[in-house]
Amino acid sequence: MKIRLSLSTTVLLVFFLSLPTSWAGNDSPTPLWRSRGAIVVYCGALVAGAAFPVVKTLMTPLTPAQQRSMASVDLDHDRRISEVEMNGLGTSALVQLLQRVEPNELPKIIDALTDAKLGWVLLESPSVEWKNQWLLPIAQKEPKRVARMMLALREPDSNMRDRNELNLLEGLPDTLKASILKQWRLLDDNAGLPAPEDSNTVGVGQDDRSTLEIPQNGYIFTNAAKHKRVQTFGVGPCIAVTLWDPKTQSGVLAHVHAKNAAEVALDFDRMLAEFQVRGIAVKNLEVGMVGGWDELSNGLVFNIRNRLLAADIPAAQFKYVNTLQRVNGNIDVELDLSSGKVSIYTETSSNRTPAQTMQGIEDTVQSFDRPIVRHPGSL
Repeated sequence: MKIRLSLSTTVLLVFFLSLPTSWAGNDSPTPLWRSRGAIVVYCGALVAGAAFPVVKTLMTPLTPAQQRSMASVDLDHDRRISEVEMNGLGTSALVQLLQRVEPNELPKIIDALTDAKLGWVLLESPSVEWKNQWLLPIAQKEPKRVARMMLALREPDSNMRDRNELNLLEGLPDTLKASILKQWRLLDDNAGLPAPEDSNTVGVGQDDRSTLEIPQNGYIFTNAAKHKRVQTFGVGPCIAVTLWDPKTQSGVLAHVHAKNAAEVALDFDRMLAEFQVRGIAVKNLEVGMVGGWDELSNGLVFNIRNRLLAADIPAAQFKYVNTLQRVNGNIDVELDLSSGKVSIYTETSSNRTPAQTMQGIEDTVQSFDRPIVRHPGSL
């Protein structure tokens, strides 16, 4: 398209400029191209013709599908994917990317990846040799980081327990394995499925029709300046997760449904990157986990908890927890962005129209095996 437009512009201009400017008397007609001003106009037209497609491309707005795709990874809206935002890419896509980049770029990218993301990437390595090329220097320098990777890789199913972790350590020297496993045991004192618990800190909220609502398999990243509170309803057997930074009064409210450890890791890679890309320390976040059904949700709670512990968020910062059994029951959850407090409220009047509600149901059904969706009202 770019070439066709430039050539057609050139042909028309050459034809126009070759026309004579004078037919009077016996004077020879003077071609227009002999005029100095015309030459300037001609050159300017050529440049404009060549640049038009580029300008048109830059001015053409992204389609809704392109916007959604970009928004899922480009968290600070600068239309490029930073090293931190690479955590939002799927594991397979990231493995392919790491195989294509220049060798001198790899260490910088690997340093920027979260421990959980790096663990899953190395687990999907094309070969043990490729994996250990990057894992060995990390293990020698930071055995605790490898232990955190193992925590994020752990599956709740007892039949799969330790499989991912042992595969990650395959090929490493025995002495190094022993050092990593020592760190691993310190992190994994509570390796079993967590029992339903109540921190007795989750309050009682009140519904407000003006409060923004987050759908299932969705999350919002916002702050107190933009939204005083955010809500999600119908939680169960899903889990509502809140992540809140006291210093900036910014936070995430997510409605997380049942997924395996790898899918949970990807979802939280994206949500934690919201803070990291803005220079907010993840280890300072306060965590809330509310919802779930007896037994059915234990694996999801396990995966979420391990993923956040793998991010080096201390267990003491899980301040708002209520995962007591609610067989066949749902609850509604609210996050106050000014205080970080988490409350359970009763949904009385949704701010969504009937059409939006039906669309939400359809989106939920279609999104069960998809990564979590970033709400368009996010910062």
